[in-house]
Amino acid sequence: MREAERTQVEWRSVALDALLPDDHRARAVWEYVEGLDLAPLYAAIRATDTQAGRP
Repeated sequence: MREAERTQVEWRSVALDALLPDDHRARAVWEYVEGLDLAPLYAAIRATDTQAGRP
């Protein structure tokens, strides 16, 4: 693994999808995550855009 570049001095728009080859294993992970049903996790979140969380 590489370390984060903490001395970055430029910002640029990048299409992250274009940086990975079609057969990169990160694509398999993303496909798996997209298939997960996260509704139970979202249901447990009490703070929303219309209601504050903790008082």
